[in-house]
Amino acid sequence: MTADGKRQDDTIILSYKTLGSGNETILAFHGFGHPKEDFAMIEPFLSGNERIIAIDLFGHGQAVFPESRMKNDPISKNEWKSLIEEILIREKVTKFHLMGYSLGGRMALVTFEMFKDRINSVFLFRIGIKHYPKLKPVVKLLHDLYLVPRSKARFIIRQMESPTRIEMARYVWSALSICWPDLDKIFDDQTTQIQVVVLFGKYDPLIKPSYGNVLDKYPMHNINRFILPIGHRTISREGFEVLTNEGYWPI
Repeated sequence: MTADGKRQDDTIILSYKTLGSGNETILAFHGFGHPKEDFAMIEPFLSGNERIIAIDLFGHGQAVFPESRMKNDPISKNEWKSLIEEILIREKVTKFHLMGYSLGGRMALVTFEMFKDRINSVFLFRIGIKHYPKLKPVVKLLHDLYLVPRSKARFIIRQMESPTRIEMARYVWSALSICWPDLDKIFDDQTTQIQVVVLFGKYDPLIKPSYGNVLDKYPMHNINRFILPIGHRTISREGFEVLTNEGYWPI
C-alpha cells in the first residue's frame, strides 16, 4: 500500500481517497463511468462526525485488475474481502458504514456480505443487483426486436457512445463478473438490526424502483426504501435531503 492511498497486491490495485476526519467511517463505492471524486458532492452534508473512504472500482481512477485474469479468473468475493480488509487495517477501521450507487451499490452489498459483523448501516442509491445488457450492439439489437424499451435503449447507448466507454464496460464487468451479492446470506438473523436505506429514481430508465422488490423477501429486517422524483443520477442532493428529513443522516 503506497502513501497516497493505493492498495497494491501484485497486479491488483484499489485506489481510494478520504473526505472528512470524523469517527464514523463510511466506505463508499461509485457507479460505472464515475470516479471516487463523485462523493465530494456530499461534503456539504457532513456533520464533522463522518469520514468517507471513497474507493475506485476497477477500470476507474487508478484501480487496476490484470487483463490476463479477465476471462478465466475474475476477482472472487473472498479476494475482494482481502482487498477491502487491507484498506480497513491501513485506515485503522473496525466498525463502519457502507454507501454505494448503481454498480457501486452492488459492490457495497458484496462488502456487506463479507463483513456483516462489522457493519453499522448501509446507504444504497439505485442498487445494481439485477443483470441487464451491457454493450451497445446487444442493446441496439434487443431494441430493434422490441425486447428493450426505447428509453432504456437510448440511455445505455449514450453510456456506450465512444470506444473508450465500451472498453471500460468490458473491463469493469469482466473483472467483477462473478462478484455478486447473495442476499439470502446478507439478510440472515445476524443482520436483522442493521439499518439499510435504499433510494431509487422514479424516472430511472435503467435501474427501476421495481428492482428493489426483491428486498420484500426479508420483511423482518430494517430495510427502508424511498423513490425520488429523479432519473439515473449519481448520489444526489435530493437523496441526502430525504436521508436527513427521515432521520437517517447524519449518522
